[in-house]
Amino acid sequence: MPPIPTWPDRPGPRIMTLAGNNLTIDVRARKTASSLARTGYAVIALGIDELGEAPESEQRDGALIWRIQPPADPRITSRVLRWSRAEIRESLRYRSEIVRARLAVSRRYLSERIRRADAPSPGSLLWGRVRIMYLRVSFAVSFGAYKYLARPPRLAMLPGRWERDLPHLHRYEHSLGPIIDALQPDLIHVHDVFHIGVAVRAGQRALEAGRSLRVVYDAHEYVAGLPIDARRRKAYQDLEREYIGQVDAVVTVSPGLAGLLLQDYGLAARVVTNAPDASTAETTTPLRHVVGIPEDHRIAVYVGGIAPHRGAEMLIEAMNSVPPDVHLVFVAASGSSYIEGLVALAERTGVGNRVHLAPYVAPEAVVSYIQSADVSIIPLSRAIPNYEIALPNKLFQSVQAGVPVVVSDNPEMGEYVQRTGIGEVFAGGNEADLVRALTKVLENPDPYRSALSDRDLQRTTSWGEQSQVLTDLYRSLGVGPEPGR
Repeated sequence: MPPIPTWPDRPGPRIMTLAGNNLTIDVRARKTASSLARTGYAVIALGIDELGEAPESEQRDGALIWRIQPPADPRITSRVLRWSRAEIRESLRYRSEIVRARLAVSRRYLSERIRRADAPSPGSLLWGRVRIMYLRVSFAVSFGAYKYLARPPRLAMLPGRWERDLPHLHRYEHSLGPIIDALQPDLIHVHDVFHIGVAVRAGQRALEAGRSLRVVYDAHEYVAGLPIDARRRKAYQDLEREYIGQVDAVVTVSPGLAGLLLQDYGLAARVVTNAPDASTAETTTPLRHVVGIPEDHRIAVYVGGIAPHRGAEMLIEAMNSVPPDVHLVFVAASGSSYIEGLVALAERTGVGNRVHLAPYVAPEAVVSYIQSADVSIIPLSRAIPNYEIALPNKLFQSVQAGVPVVVSDNPEMGEYVQRTGIGEVFAGGNEADLVRALTKVLENPDPYRSALSDRDLQRTTSWGEQSQVLTDLYRSLGVGPEPGR
């Protein structure tokens, strides 16, 4: 039985939020928990910390953030899961290693017996060779099967099943289910697709026990357009498809994603954009001072995860086509060989002295951190369907920081930037057009900064405005912030 946290001392209804990460850089999950606690709810945010890297718990504005490290025990699976492709592959790999070792021992033993004076009789020699032949065939079969299964799946076009293809979800439920049942929340807010099944099944158990448990699904991504392998993507689609019709309400991050959810499932979702929370904002040392860029030089900043489909290489290569006083700064929460490759690319292209990697800061400090930048660049790929409907955190962080933006022409983001006049839009993947847009903003930033200072824009891109949508939704489900509601 995992440890059970204690509800914060609040008079309001009990809200539990579930996230599939460790809640250290998940901006949306963190500000949801904080704002709900400030509104008057008792809030526990449960996160998954696979590596045990973060503290077990922390407090944010009265909300308790509690992290679970699921057990690695492979027996925590369904009977069907034990025969998943991954399970069979690992079993065969292990078996082939054992057979290989036994074969080597038998060969050495037989060779030694032949070499020694007490050579075996013809009968035992024949038996030894038969045994070696058997082991060789056994190894060939096991290793051949393993090699076949170790290749990229050829069955990706078949319907994925979440029970079979997402084994980690069974471990998550093993840890989260008992906590949910013990704490008896009034409402579960599910961040992203990972825990939607856990929440719905907890609601069913509560109903059987004579209790009411509401479930709200917060769709962060368009699951069908995620940039992951086809088998897992279809498995997550299967998970969402099975349970989304059983939740009490759906919220999401952009009008475009709301439209796709309506198209795919016939469900109307309320839009709650990823606006920064000014109530929990932290002040930090300006990016310019951290990196050490002179005041008379200009900064183009990139905020967020760095991956091959996010345009980082194009940004570096574009640096040779902008004025030499412009610096590119990556603010990312990840370190990897890919990032090392970007550093090497900057050196090869002769802009290594103008491309910088800045240390990441807490999500609540990002707005303060980037205020010294001159432009924020968001070069999302046009080849990733999920990005076509994205209105990412970094866009609204830039708005709140008063920093003009240059964004790729993904429909949702491009339309927003053009409508509000806060920056320029370039043709996604087109380096020359990126340079054009970036140069235009850098040479004449005043119109964009004027648009960014608009009071209505600043109000609608604040979490205070967006979180009211959640409070109204909870109240409509009978879980208002007032005690007993």
